[in-house]
Amino acid sequence: MSKPTTSRVTILVLEPHRDVGETIGELLQSVGYDALVATSVAEGERQADAGPIDALLLASEFEDGSRGLPEAFTRVPIVRTVASGFPEDGSLWISKPFSRNQLVAMLRRVLEET
Repeated sequence: MSKPTTSRVTILVLEPHRDVGETIGELLQSVGYDALVATSVAEGERQADAGPIDALLLASEFEDGSRGLPEAFTRVPIVRTVASGFPEDGSLWISKPFSRNQLVAMLRRVLEET
């Protein structure tokens, strides 16, 4: 079932650079999503504990796959944000820098698939 942005879908942005995460969060809010920003897995876990999340934007800097992520994160769609290269595991990803339209299209796609 499709989840339109007007339903206040919550996206957790897990990005090690606070300024980048906040910029992405503001972009998401400007198109109707609720955004939570975390600069560490522990901070992200605390954010997720505050309420349910619908999707996770995961910076590649946190990568060794999703093995090190808390279980709550692995139950929601994950879009990896990568600065260079691309994940070879078949996961969904978007390359930095990305446009607002690219990010929104990717999130709509992943949310519609859930």
